[in-house]
Amino acid sequence: MEVGVKDSGVEHIVIDNLQFLLGAGDGAFVERFQRQDHYVQELRAFATEKGTHVTIVAHPRKEETGRLLSINSLYGGGKISQEADNIMFLQVDSSTSIPKKYLQVGFCLHFTSYYFFFVDITTKMM
Repeated sequence: MEVGVKDSGVEHIVIDNLQFLLGAGDGAFVERFQRQDHYVQELRAFATEKGTHVTIVAHPRKEETGRLLSINSLYGGGKISQEADNIMFLQVDSSTSIPKKYLQVGFCLHFTSYYFFFVDITTKMM
């Protein structure tokens, strides 16, 4: 990541997905959560130091069918929600005859419509 930011001018890094990146490991759940917390803290420090934006895809805990996601749904999400500038949920509302999918902003520290913009497919992506 550091080379991408320094040498190529990368401004936005996407980590998909956090749980897979950290791996199952040999340890118990507590150790997994500690590794996740440490990694999220390191990513926050990196983003702040380098002036980049880091997006982390973190899958939610299993919820009841039909229940909408919230910050409490984040799998081991204490540190994730503390370190985040923005938390967004991809929601599926199946309470209607035709299920609707939408993006819900669950927490926003610095959020404006400026962050959502079209990028031409010919733009170089890293």
